[in-house]
Amino acid sequence: MVKPYWKSASHIIIFSLMILAHVFLFASFTLDMIAFMKDPAVTNPEAPTRITTLIVVIAVFASFIIDIIFFSDLFRYIRLKRRTNSNIKSNVEIVAEDEGKEAANKEAKKMLKFSEVIADVNEASTSNGAEFEFSQESMRRPSLKATLLTMNYAIGLPLLAIFALFFVALVFFFLAIDPKNPLNGLRNAATLTVLTIVLFVVIVAIMMIVQRIRLKKKAPKEIGLRIYPEYVEQYVVANKEARMETRYKVSYDNMKRMKTKNFYLIKGKVNKQTAVITIYKKEIPSEVIDLIEGRYLKAKEAKKAQKEVKNKD
Repeated sequence: MVKPYWKSASHIIIFSLMILAHVFLFASFTLDMIAFMKDPAVTNPEAPTRITTLIVVIAVFASFIIDIIFFSDLFRYIRLKRRTNSNIKSNVEIVAEDEGKEAANKEAKKMLKFSEVIADVNEASTSNGAEFEFSQESMRRPSLKATLLTMNYAIGLPLLAIFALFFVALVFFFLAIDPKNPLNGLRNAATLTVLTIVLFVVIVAIMMIVQRIRLKKKAPKEIGLRIYPEYVEQYVVANKEARMETRYKVSYDNMKRMKTKNFYLIKGKVNKQTAVITIYKKEIPSEVIDLIEGRYLKAKEAKKAQKEVKNKD
């Protein structure tokens, strides 16, 4: 469960910073207006700008950045609260033995906090009833290509949509400030959007470097694939004394897939949560991929037939 908004230290800090930023903006704007009334704009266009005006510009920029952080954090909180209150079984599961139950609960909380992943925590079952099971040794320390491919397939399109909306919001912002110069507004919006994308890429690169360092020190004990009649499951066994296994599930009836020369990627969404399974083709028989593909196409046809029946009714 997600903590109440006002009981989270991070939410309170972000909200307080947002209030302080707007108080700073209002105070600096008021001081600049007082300075302007005492000494109107200078006639010499090459004369330096008043220091109070520069402070207002800094305050506007700071408030804009803090507002983005605040509303992103607020929408994230609302989204997580709705998802955790929906009582829908997740497509991510953590199973553990009795002595590993506490570690599993901690891992679930960590996944929710840092990755917005909701995981069901259950006791380990003795029999899982899988039709096939294969080890994915390469995924214990995935290559850079596999990591980038998985990230792109998981969040590529939503990320493009977010940057596009960010660009549109900036355009409206700059047009509201200076409606007489729309080209300048477009230029400024494009510049800030590109800088934001560059900053995002740098942050992702740093995170990937940190992740690869951590994997070198403590890679998972085992990663593998299980094929069931209704879904495909990727399991990750944590490198801990007590066995703790995280399972990512993609059912055929809500599955999407992407094929490359070396990889077969599948993803499915449950409760607005996307699970992606990356399969290195050389590690499993081609017949198994054909089986997954066949079941996916069969489920797709069944959904199409159901839709046609509903439309007729």
